[in-house]
Amino acid sequence: MSEHIEIAIINGVVVTHESAEALDVSVKNGKIHHVVPRGKLKYSSYDRTIDAKGALVTVSTVPRKPLLRWTSKSSNPFRND
Repeated sequence: MSEHIEIAIINGVVVTHESAEALDVSVKNGKIHHVVPRGKLKYSSYDRTIDAKGALVTVSTVPRKPLLRWTSKSSNPFRND
């Protein structure tokens, strides 16, 4: 393929709520672009390749907006100042 991909994550085990499989992942425009069987990710260029050998690859669980809000600094139990 002649498509330009920002990030290729190879050799990892992709874990979802349904399964754990040996897959490669490509990221384009900050989003997951393709998830394919290990060794099948083929593009002409990558900005960055991450070798995830021996690692688990999961989707982000960090919300874009905070789930909890405090009305004052003193009521936030996680603040350290």
